[in-house]
Amino acid sequence: MPDNIQISGQEPKISKSRDYFSEALQTAQQVRSTLEPVEVSQSFADRLRAQLDANVENAREMMVVQEERKNKRQWMMAGTSGFVYLIALAYLSYRLTKRLSKRVFFWRRTKATEEVVIDSEVIVEDAEVIEE
Repeated sequence: MPDNIQISGQEPKISKSRDYFSEALQTAQQVRSTLEPVEVSQSFADRLRAQLDANVENAREMMVVQEERKNKRQWMMAGTSGFVYLIALAYLSYRLTKRLSKRVFFWRRTKATEEVVIDSEVIVEDAEVIEE
């Protein structure tokens, strides 16, 4: 157990007096200095290069696919939002037209007709157009 970790209860407490990253780099340098360099065979290098190139191509393809999905989602959301907006606009237009038409037709009905009482009979005549 390293000397800088103190266990009290159930939680390990790590003292922040040491920099673990620098310790890891020092350890890596010590390991590298003790190991002998190894010559890499050409077939291994070619195989590794091919795998890395394939990984890069796969990553590019995945990025393209993800970008296409993102664009498709954005267009779908824009279309859905536009559709909802048009439905709301149509509904409000309908309600406004209905309300205005009631007021206009009521005004015309009260202004354009008048009642004439002749011998206890009620006759409604149009004030503007009188048919003979």
